[in-house]
This record gives sequence, structure tokens and C-alpha cells, in this order.
Amino acid sequence: MKLLKIQFCLFLLIGTATIHAQNLLDDAIYGFEEPSKWYIQSEDYWSFTDENVFDGNFSLKFDCDDYSNVSQNIQMHCGAKANATIREKVILEPGVYKVTANVWINKTYPKSFGIKFKESNNSPFVHLVWKLYSAPKGQWVELAQRLVVEEPINSSMIISVSKNPKFGGPGIFYLDRIKVQKM
Repeated sequence: MKLLKIQFCLFLLIGTATIHAQNLLDDAIYGFEEPSKWYIQSEDYWSFTDENVFDGNFSLKFDCDDYSNVSQNIQMHCGAKANATIREKVILEPGVYKVTANVWINKTYPKSFGIKFKESNNSPFVHLVWKLYSAPKGQWVELAQRLVVEEPINSSMIISVSKNPKFGGPGIFYLDRIKVQKM
């Protein structure tokens, strides 16, 4: 009887413990607390701001009122420089991951945004598309996706809004605290 009670107590302790998976990205960089680590290719549309944050002091803001003269994808990069540190890179082994991003979406917003990185120099980009139309507006929400990595990733991250109005578009949204966790 004692053995049964001990096993049951261990089951309760182990079974009810909450396990928090480790974020495999650097919290300060991918929480947009270190703007100097990012290269903004499209400065007219992307900015670091303290006007609306989920966590910390800064978030990333996309703001575009006139989409008619957008001729290329509106992008920004982290870890793309030749001297990029390990903290700036996305480094993942083959496996299954959960990718989350906190977003605040304005009443006018692009249809989606993308996060992409490469599995290897010879492979195409792994591209996650984050559709914004079904997410709640005017509040911070966490969006999540499952990512299957087939080959090791040691890459920069690119965040973009498509130049194609079917996928992009004008509007405002804020992005904060991107995480990648092993499932």
C-alpha cells in the first residue's frame, strides 16, 4: 500500500508539473530589444518603437499607408551580415518546433507577413506565412505555427510583407517576442 501511495504521489508531482520549453532564439534580439542587430532593408515601412509593446521596451512596427508604389517585398534581416554572431542566427537541428510571434493588428492591416530562413546554402528558404485576417484586432495575441526542419538550419531570419497585394497590403501591425521551441 505504501508503494502505491508513493507512486501515486510521484505521478501527481510529475504529471502536474508544467514544463516550459526553452526559447532557442535570443530573447533580446528576437524580442526587438537590440535594434542594432537588425538590418532594415525597407526603412520607410519598418521601425523599432516603444509606442506599443508586448514585452520589454521595444517592438517592431510595420506601417504602410500607400501600397501602390511598393515594387519589392518589404523586408528586414537579422544575422545576415558576414560577421553575425551566434546570438543573431537561427540555429536548429532536424526536428519539430513550435514558432510563436506576438502581434498587435490595427483595423487596417496587410493580409499576412512572412518569416523565413534557410535549411542550408543549397536549399530553398523555409517560409512561414502568418495570416492576419482571422486574428483579433486591437490587442496583443500570440500566433503559433508548427515547423518541421529536415536539414540543420544555421541562418539569418528575414521578416517580410509581400509586394503582391493578394498577400501583403497597406496597414499597421506590431510584432514582438518571436520564439522557437523544440516540441
